[in-house]
Amino acid sequence: MEIPINSELKLIGAHPRYAEEMFKNIDEHRSDLEQWLPWVPNIRSAEAERVFLRDAARFNAGGQSLTVLLKYRGQIAGSLAFVKIDKLHAHAEMGYMLFPPFRGKGLMTQACRSLIAHGFGFTNTPKKGSTLERVYALIEPENKPSLALAKRLGFQREGLLRKHYRRGDTLRDVVCMGLLKEEFRSGQ
Repeated sequence: MEIPINSELKLIGAHPRYAEEMFKNIDEHRSDLEQWLPWVPNIRSAEAERVFLRDAARFNAGGQSLTVLLKYRGQIAGSLAFVKIDKLHAHAEMGYMLFPPFRGKGLMTQACRSLIAHGFGFTNTPKKGSTLERVYALIEPENKPSLALAKRLGFQREGLLRKHYRRGDTLRDVVCMGLLKEEFRSGQ
């Protein structure tokens, strides 16, 4: 799967062949990424990343999730996903991660817009099943850059989920930010 965004930027389907490059970036920027991403401590080798990408590719094929890598000027710059696709209720949780050297260029805003447009059925890219009606992101209240991205994309604050997930030894609150299909369309 490939979703071209522009001449320098595209989304590519998760695949184990990208494990070495992903792990190198994760390991190099571990302390930064661990601030917000609870899965980072589990990726301690290229093999662990390979297993993750293999599983992600399998879940992509089965329609349970859609994990893509962000490729910028030939380099893997990050990843984003619909991590939990609920086909019955036509919604999905969205997550995203951008490696520090690629921040501040608007890449993740463009990438998220493209993935959301794909999920809402506004693209010509083939996809399995019906389109989504709602996308949401669960973001720690202290993660100001992620909240700002969600707002730029048109997400609205829907509420606070207290002690919703564990990062390290602490249960963390998250803000639920949601975007409806008709809101996205009107914002384009």
